[in-house]
Amino acid sequence: MAFFDLLIKKKKRNIRDEITYITKNIKITGKMISASPLFIDSKVEGDLKVNNTVILSKKAEVEGNIQAKNILVYGKIKGKVKTKNLEVYENAQVRGNLNVKKVYINGEVIGSIGGEGVFIDKKGVARSAIQAKKTAISGIIDGVLATDILELNHNGHVKGDVFVNKISKKHGKVEGSIEGYKDILSNDKKFSYDYEDSVEKMSKEVVVYMDYENKIIDLIKRNFENENVLQVLVKMLKYSEENDKKLNKIIQAIEYKKSHENEFIDVNAE
Repeated sequence: MAFFDLLIKKKKRNIRDEITYITKNIKITGKMISASPLFIDSKVEGDLKVNNTVILSKKAEVEGNIQAKNILVYGKIKGKVKTKNLEVYENAQVRGNLNVKKVYINGEVIGSIGGEGVFIDKKGVARSAIQAKKTAISGIIDGVLATDILELNHNGHVKGDVFVNKISKKHGKVEGSIEGYKDILSNDKKFSYDYEDSVEKMSKEVVVYMDYENKIIDLIKRNFENENVLQVLVKMLKYSEENDKKLNKIIQAIEYKKSHENEFIDVNAE
Protein backbone atom coordinates (compact mmCIF):
# COMPACT_ATOMS: atom_id res chain seq x y z
CA MET A 1 0.00 0.00 0.00
CA ALA A 2 2.14 2.87 -1.30
CA PHE A 3 -0.35 5.50 -0.18
CA PHE A 4 -0.32 4.32 3.44
CA ASP A 5 3.48 3.97 3.40
CA LEU A 6 3.74 7.56 2.21
CA LEU A 7 1.62 8.75 5.10
CA ILE A 8 3.68 6.72 7.56
CA LYS A 9 6.96 8.25 6.38
CA LYS A 10 5.51 11.74 6.40
CA LYS A 11 4.08 11.49 9.91
CA LYS A 12 6.95 9.30 11.21
CA ARG A 13 4.47 7.09 13.03
CA ASN A 14 2.05 4.29 12.25
CA ILE A 15 -0.95 6.08 10.78
CA ARG A 16 -2.74 2.77 10.09
CA ASP A 17 -3.99 2.63 13.65
CA GLU A 18 -5.72 6.00 13.20
CA ILE A 19 -7.63 5.19 10.00
CA THR A 20 -11.40 4.83 10.32
CA TYR A 21 -12.70 1.80 8.41
CA ILE A 22 -16.26 1.38 7.17
CA THR A 23 -16.23 -2.28 6.15
CA LYS A 24 -18.65 -4.22 3.96
CA ASN A 25 -20.58 -5.40 7.04
CA ILE A 26 -21.38 -1.84 8.11
CA LYS A 27 -23.92 0.55 6.59
CA ILE A 28 -23.78 4.24 7.54
CA THR A 29 -26.87 6.46 7.35
CA GLY A 30 -26.64 10.14 8.29
CA LYS A 31 -23.97 12.84 8.50
CA MET A 32 -20.43 11.81 9.48
CA ILE A 33 -17.57 14.06 10.64
CA SER A 34 -14.02 12.76 11.04
CA ALA A 35 -10.52 14.17 11.63
CA SER A 36 -8.74 10.91 10.73
CA PRO A 37 -8.33 9.26 7.30
CA LEU A 38 -11.45 7.39 6.20
CA PHE A 39 -11.51 4.13 4.22
CA ILE A 40 -14.93 3.11 2.86
CA ASP A 41 -15.63 -0.44 1.70
CA SER A 42 -19.41 -0.33 2.06
CA LYS A 43 -22.46 1.87 1.39
CA VAL A 44 -22.85 5.28 2.99
CA GLU A 45 -26.05 7.32 2.79
CA GLY A 46 -25.34 10.81 4.08
CA ASP A 47 -22.86 13.67 3.96
CA LEU A 48 -19.20 13.26 4.90
CA LYS A 49 -16.96 16.01 6.27
CA VAL A 50 -13.40 14.75 6.76
CA ASN A 51 -10.43 16.91 7.68
CA ASN A 52 -8.14 14.36 6.04
CA THR A 53 -8.11 11.83 3.17
CA VAL A 54 -11.11 9.73 2.06
CA ILE A 55 -10.63 6.50 0.08
CA LEU A 56 -13.49 4.62 -1.59
CA SER A 57 -12.83 0.99 -2.52
CA LYS A 58 -14.25 -0.64 -5.67
CA LYS A 59 -17.22 -1.84 -3.60
CA ALA A 60 -17.87 1.52 -1.94
CA GLU A 61 -20.93 3.66 -2.69
CA VAL A 62 -21.58 7.08 -1.20
CA GLU A 63 -24.90 8.84 -1.68
CA GLY A 64 -24.28 12.27 -0.22
CA ASN A 65 -21.98 15.26 -0.38
CA ILE A 66 -18.30 14.84 0.50
CA GLN A 67 -15.91 17.49 1.77
CA ALA A 68 -12.32 16.40 2.45
CA LYS A 69 -8.68 17.35 1.88
CA ASN A 70 -8.08 14.49 -0.58
CA ILE A 71 -10.49 11.98 -2.13
CA LEU A 72 -9.46 8.78 -3.96
CA VAL A 73 -12.35 7.06 -5.74
CA TYR A 74 -12.35 3.45 -6.92
CA GLY A 75 -16.10 3.06 -6.29
CA LYS A 76 -19.08 5.43 -6.73
CA ILE A 77 -20.14 8.82 -5.43
CA LYS A 78 -23.54 10.43 -5.98
CA GLY A 79 -23.41 13.95 -4.59
CA LYS A 80 -21.40 17.17 -4.57
CA VAL A 81 -17.65 16.95 -3.97
CA LYS A 82 -15.47 19.64 -2.42
CA THR A 83 -11.75 18.90 -2.07
CA LYS A 84 -8.20 20.00 -2.82
CA ASN A 85 -7.35 16.84 -4.75
CA LEU A 86 -9.72 14.34 -6.35
CA GLU A 87 -8.65 11.17 -8.16
CA VAL A 88 -11.27 9.11 -10.02
CA TYR A 89 -9.80 5.80 -11.14
CA GLU A 90 -10.76 3.33 -13.89
CA ASN A 91 -14.36 2.02 -13.61
CA ALA A 92 -15.11 4.53 -10.82
CA GLN A 93 -17.96 7.03 -11.16
CA VAL A 94 -18.82 10.41 -9.64
CA ARG A 95 -22.26 11.93 -10.30
CA GLY A 96 -22.43 15.47 -8.99
CA ASN A 97 -20.81 18.89 -9.21
CA LEU A 98 -17.10 19.06 -8.38
CA ASN A 99 -15.57 22.00 -6.51
CA VAL A 100 -11.89 21.07 -6.59
CA LYS A 101 -8.39 22.46 -6.80
CA LYS A 102 -7.00 19.56 -8.86
CA VAL A 103 -8.79 16.56 -10.36
CA TYR A 104 -7.52 13.44 -12.15
CA ILE A 105 -10.14 11.44 -14.06
CA ASN A 106 -9.65 7.96 -15.51
CA GLY A 107 -13.20 6.87 -14.73
CA GLU A 108 -16.45 8.79 -15.33
CA VAL A 109 -17.65 12.13 -13.98
CA ILE A 110 -21.16 13.42 -14.63
CA GLY A 111 -21.65 16.99 -13.43
CA SER A 112 -20.04 20.42 -13.70
CA ILE A 113 -16.39 20.88 -12.68
CA GLY A 114 -14.75 24.01 -11.34
CA GLY A 115 -11.07 23.79 -10.49
CA GLU A 116 -7.51 24.94 -10.97
CA GLY A 117 -6.18 21.85 -12.76
CA VAL A 118 -8.16 19.17 -14.64
CA PHE A 119 -6.54 16.07 -16.18
CA ILE A 120 -8.59 13.55 -18.18
CA ASP A 121 -6.64 10.32 -18.74
CA LYS A 122 -7.10 7.92 -21.69
CA LYS A 123 -10.06 6.03 -20.17
CA GLY A 124 -11.52 9.10 -18.51
CA VAL A 125 -14.87 10.60 -19.49
CA ALA A 126 -16.22 13.90 -18.16
CA ARG A 127 -19.82 14.63 -19.13
CA SER A 128 -19.53 18.13 -17.79
CA ALA A 129 -19.36 21.87 -18.16
CA ILE A 130 -15.77 22.50 -17.09
CA GLN A 131 -14.06 25.70 -16.02
CA ALA A 132 -10.38 25.54 -15.04
CA LYS A 133 -7.05 27.33 -15.12
CA LYS A 134 -5.32 24.42 -16.89
CA THR A 135 -6.83 21.36 -18.59
CA ALA A 136 -5.02 18.35 -20.08
CA ILE A 137 -7.10 15.87 -22.09
CA SER A 138 -6.20 12.37 -23.20
CA GLY A 139 -9.76 11.10 -22.78
CA ILE A 140 -13.19 12.61 -23.50
CA ILE A 141 -15.03 15.74 -22.42
CA ASP A 142 -18.69 15.75 -23.44
CA GLY A 143 -19.68 19.36 -22.81
CA VAL A 144 -18.45 22.96 -22.86
CA LEU A 145 -14.87 23.64 -21.74
CA ALA A 146 -13.61 27.03 -20.54
CA THR A 147 -9.92 27.03 -19.62
CA ASP A 148 -6.96 29.38 -19.66
CA ILE A 149 -4.48 26.71 -20.84
CA LEU A 150 -5.37 23.52 -22.76
CA GLU A 151 -3.28 20.47 -23.66
CA LEU A 152 -5.21 18.35 -26.14
CA ASN A 153 -3.27 15.11 -26.49
CA HIS A 154 -3.39 12.39 -29.17
CA ASN A 155 -6.56 10.67 -27.92
CA GLY A 156 -8.10 13.82 -26.47
CA HIS A 157 -11.63 14.56 -27.63
CA VAL A 158 -13.92 17.47 -26.74
CA LYS A 159 -17.55 17.08 -27.81
CA GLY A 160 -18.51 20.70 -27.43
CA ASP A 161 -17.28 24.27 -27.68
CA VAL A 162 -13.93 25.31 -26.21
CA PHE A 163 -13.06 28.71 -24.74
CA VAL A 164 -9.30 28.93 -24.28
CA ASN A 165 -6.39 31.42 -24.25
CA LYS A 166 -3.47 29.06 -24.91
CA ILE A 167 -3.83 25.69 -26.63
CA SER A 168 -1.40 22.87 -27.37
CA LYS A 169 -3.07 20.48 -29.82
CA LYS A 170 -1.41 17.12 -30.49
CA HIS A 171 -3.76 15.38 -32.93
CA GLY A 172 -6.70 15.72 -30.56
CA LYS A 173 -10.24 16.56 -31.71
CA VAL A 174 -12.77 19.30 -30.95
CA GLU A 175 -16.38 18.93 -32.14
CA GLY A 176 -17.33 22.56 -31.77
CA SER A 177 -16.00 26.09 -32.03
CA ILE A 178 -12.75 27.28 -30.43
CA GLU A 179 -12.91 30.82 -29.08
CA GLY A 180 -11.03 33.02 -26.63
CA TYR A 181 -11.50 32.46 -22.91
CA LYS A 182 -12.34 36.16 -22.56
CA ASP A 183 -15.40 35.64 -24.79
CA ILE A 184 -17.17 33.72 -22.02
CA LEU A 185 -15.81 35.52 -18.94
CA SER A 186 -15.87 39.30 -18.62
CA ASN A 187 -13.02 41.10 -16.86
CA ASP A 188 -15.14 41.81 -13.77
CA LYS A 189 -16.06 38.12 -13.46
CA LYS A 190 -12.67 36.44 -13.71
CA PHE A 191 -12.54 32.83 -12.62
CA SER A 192 -11.36 32.24 -9.05
CA TYR A 193 -8.94 29.34 -8.66
CA ASP A 194 -9.68 29.01 -4.94
CA TYR A 195 -11.39 25.64 -4.49
CA GLU A 196 -13.26 27.08 -1.51
CA ASP A 197 -15.43 29.07 -3.92
CA SER A 198 -18.68 27.37 -4.84
CA VAL A 199 -18.81 25.43 -8.12
CA GLU A 200 -22.13 27.10 -8.89
CA LYS A 201 -20.43 30.52 -8.86
CA MET A 202 -17.42 29.34 -10.86
CA SER A 203 -19.54 27.74 -13.60
CA LYS A 204 -22.30 30.34 -13.86
CA GLU A 205 -21.21 31.80 -17.19
CA VAL A 206 -20.61 28.34 -18.69
CA VAL A 207 -24.09 27.13 -17.72
CA VAL A 208 -25.72 30.29 -19.12
CA TYR A 209 -23.94 29.79 -22.44
CA MET A 210 -24.87 26.09 -22.65
CA ASP A 211 -28.57 26.88 -22.13
CA TYR A 212 -28.47 29.64 -24.74
CA GLU A 213 -26.53 27.56 -27.29
CA ASN A 214 -28.88 24.57 -26.93
CA LYS A 215 -31.90 26.78 -27.65
CA ILE A 216 -30.25 28.29 -30.75
CA ILE A 217 -29.18 24.91 -32.14
CA ASP A 218 -32.67 23.51 -31.57
CA LEU A 219 -34.18 26.44 -33.52
CA ILE A 220 -31.66 26.00 -36.35
CA LYS A 221 -32.62 22.32 -36.70
CA ARG A 222 -36.32 23.20 -36.77
CA ASN A 223 -35.87 26.02 -39.33
CA PHE A 224 -33.15 24.56 -41.51
CA GLU A 225 -35.25 24.94 -44.69
CA ASN A 226 -36.19 28.55 -43.95
CA GLU A 227 -33.21 30.49 -45.31
CA ASN A 228 -34.22 33.89 -43.92
CA VAL A 229 -34.72 32.62 -40.39
CA LEU A 230 -31.62 30.44 -40.65
CA GLN A 231 -29.37 33.41 -41.49
CA VAL A 232 -30.63 35.32 -38.45
CA LEU A 233 -30.12 32.35 -36.10
CA VAL A 234 -26.58 31.66 -37.32
CA LYS A 235 -25.62 35.29 -36.60
CA MET A 236 -27.04 34.86 -33.10
CA LEU A 237 -24.88 31.85 -32.19
CA LYS A 238 -22.44 34.15 -30.39
CA TYR A 239 -23.91 34.86 -26.94
CA SER A 240 -24.72 38.41 -25.87
CA GLU A 241 -27.44 40.00 -23.74
CA GLU A 242 -28.94 41.57 -26.86
CA ASN A 243 -29.06 38.22 -28.68
CA ASP A 244 -30.49 36.53 -25.59
CA LYS A 245 -33.37 39.04 -25.52
CA LYS A 246 -33.93 38.52 -29.24
CA LEU A 247 -33.93 34.74 -28.77
CA ASN A 248 -36.63 34.97 -26.12
CA LYS A 249 -38.76 37.08 -28.50
CA ILE A 250 -38.38 34.45 -31.24
CA ILE A 251 -39.35 31.63 -28.88
CA GLN A 252 -42.40 33.60 -27.73
CA ALA A 253 -43.35 34.23 -31.36
CA ILE A 254 -43.08 30.52 -32.17
CA GLU A 255 -45.27 29.60 -29.21
CA TYR A 256 -47.78 32.23 -30.34
CA LYS A 257 -47.83 30.93 -33.92
CA LYS A 258 -48.78 27.43 -32.76
CA SER A 259 -52.31 28.75 -32.26
CA HIS A 260 -52.16 31.31 -35.11
CA GLU A 261 -50.90 29.24 -38.06
CA ASN A 262 -51.47 31.84 -40.77
CA GLU A 263 -49.63 34.71 -39.13
CA PHE A 264 -46.06 35.68 -40.10
CA ILE A 265 -43.16 35.68 -37.61
CA ASP A 266 -40.79 38.61 -38.04
CA VAL A 267 -37.60 37.55 -36.27
CA ASN A 268 -36.07 40.99 -36.85
CA ALA A 269 -38.86 42.78 -35.01
CA GLU A 270 -37.81 44.97 -32.07
